[in-house]
Amino acid sequence: GAAYSMHARLHMLAGFQVIMTELGLRRLVAVYLDIAQCDQVVRPAYDQMKSDLLAGVFCQLFVFRVADLAPCPAVLDELSSLRSQVPAFEILAFDTVKQTVQRFDDEQANRVHLE
Repeated sequence: GAAYSMHARLHMLAGFQVIMTELGLRRLVAVYLDIAQCDQVVRPAYDQMKSDLLAGVFCQLFVFRVADLAPCPAVLDELSSLRSQVPAFEILAFDTVKQTVQRFDDEQANRVHLE
């Protein structure tokens, strides 16, 4: 319904803000957005995200809240399975972004130092 759509929109906009200020748009590959509940079988954006992950389009996925991506245990199980298929797969959530940005900056500094 409309309330869930507003919720999804607000989290999407907040997520864009975090990406722009903390991660940088250069790291944005795609945006996936379904307006669906856990009991809905059809989630085309989620299915496309899984296909892109398995195809190597990306390995880090930013979500504002993990509950937005995985609203039920079945989806959490599926994400766990994806992690076993794509070892580099990492889910970044709003509350962990600062730690990830620091790690990314440290990795970049190490690469520059090694070259």
